[in-house]
Amino acid sequence: MNAPTGIQYRTVMFEKPEAADVEEFGMACSSEEPVERSFGTEVLDHSPDSVDMGRMKSGAPLLVNHDPADHVGVVTQASVDSDKRMRAKVKFSKSARGREIRQDVLDGIRTQVSVGYQILQGAVEKREGSEIFRVTRWQPMEVSLVAIPADQTVGVGRSVTPQSDVQPVQPLNSVQPTQIMEKQIEVTQQGESPADFTKRKAELLARGKQYGMVEEAYEAIERGTTIQEFTDKVLAKRFNGKPVADSKEAIVGLSERETKQFSIRKAIMDIVDTGALQGLEREASMAAATKYNRASTQQHINIPFEVMSKRADTAGTGSQGGYGIQTNVLSLVELLRNKMRTAQAGVKQMAGLVGNVSFPKQTGAATLNWLAETAANTGSSQTLGQVNMTPHRAAAFTDFSRQIKVRF
Repeated sequence: MNAPTGIQYRTVMFEKPEAADVEEFGMACSSEEPVERSFGTEVLDHSPDSVDMGRMKSGAPLLVNHDPADHVGVVTQASVDSDKRMRAKVKFSKSARGREIRQDVLDGIRTQVSVGYQILQGAVEKREGSEIFRVTRWQPMEVSLVAIPADQTVGVGRSVTPQSDVQPVQPLNSVQPTQIMEKQIEVTQQGESPADFTKRKAELLARGKQYGMVEEAYEAIERGTTIQEFTDKVLAKRFNGKPVADSKEAIVGLSERETKQFSIRKAIMDIVDTGALQGLEREASMAAATKYNRASTQQHINIPFEVMSKRADTAGTGSQGGYGIQTNVLSLVELLRNKMRTAQAGVKQMAGLVGNVSFPKQTGAATLNWLAETAANTGSSQTLGQVNMTPHRAAAFTDFSRQIKVRF
């Protein structure tokens, strides 16, 4: 049997304290209750020498859902008692988040406590004909308020007797009889880091939500299940453990006409305009949801396989959908013409001219000389020219058909 590595988790229930003004909350964090793990049945030994209380007695964190980023308090006291239970007292932070979680505890909304721990040493042993993995040396790392229970025999504010519906210990088929009571397992690998845990938690929750297995995802987080192990569980439960080997298995059953009539655009607009799918798109989406084991609501669009595989409509190709695109003609965008700004600059305008016109024009100026005190000046003169203007004609025309005149 392979020993578990990394940080493990087990959850217990608690009852809210009777007094609302208490500063510290007492809780039972763990017990020797058997818990089913991916590797078999696990029992935490609660002998004084089995539990390394170093972290718990030095202010272990109180978290929410084992998330290191959601730190809401601290462990102030911790001990392993003679009844084989580990108990602790915790104090909530006075931050807004700490006060919020504390109030949830007082209101009875948060009723589950989980301890995160690292296995240091364990052994396989036989109990009443069954094989279990007894953890003979372990270290609690943190305490969390969570949603999914694993060990319901202990909790905040109470000492509960073991419940009668605890699952029986199951045999570990991978362990040979000759190995029982003999094989000692030392775990030397470093535990799961907070970053790795956060990543695993996010991935498990995402897959749980995707396939409608959120409760199983939370349980997988608590039990330390790997992403691959959870994926195998999803395949086994939702798809009978069989991949789709033939595309025919994914066909919903739409006729060729229905396949052509199915409109993704209409489905989207139905949800936008009415808040729910309508007509063929509604029926086809619900049939696809049933076929693919997906969410089936009036706000989800499940596109059948035959629609995605047989239709390749594009607006740019007329025969593939372009002919159905309506063209709307809006107002005319006029030509941007070059316009002289001379009139605004004050140029002289002459109207009513019918013949040639001439203007004298100065083409040169007299020369300016700089002279010494007694030097003589040299004479110079300006030069003149002529500007001639003659009439010019400008014309343009465009032919308009009768149909154009009717349309406009």
